Amino acid sequence: MLPHLYFGLSVWGQAAQTYLNQILVLQKHALLLIYFAPYRTHPIPLFLSSNTLPIGMLNLRLIPTVIHYVSNNFAPPTISELFKCSSNIHTYNTRFASADNYRFEYSRLSHRSKLLPRIGVKV
Repeated sequence: MLPHLYFGLSVWGQAAQTYLNQILVLQKHALLLIYFAPYRTHPIPLFLSSNTLPIGMLNLRLIPTVIHYVSNNFAPPTISELFKCSSNIHTYNTRFASADNYRFEYSRLSHRSKLLPRIGVKV
């Protein structure tokens, strides 16, 4: 179950919360089926015993990995162009620019705002 969630998370991990909640419900239901637990069983002990994280936590775990790939030029160009290094924004010496942080590039263009890496996919 985890490899399938982790593989697709880089694509649809930034989707709206309503779609991620649907995936979380499916993830909980799969854990109930795996452990033959009754329908009313709380899912937290099942998550702990299976060493998996809920979908929201997996997404938080993936963000540093994506930024690492972008900063080391391992990410595909469609992902890399979504982020801009803070030292390339302007020439002023600020704390933000000297830390080499990454900033999400926003776009006013309608065709760019509808790209798959920006909005995720609909479940």
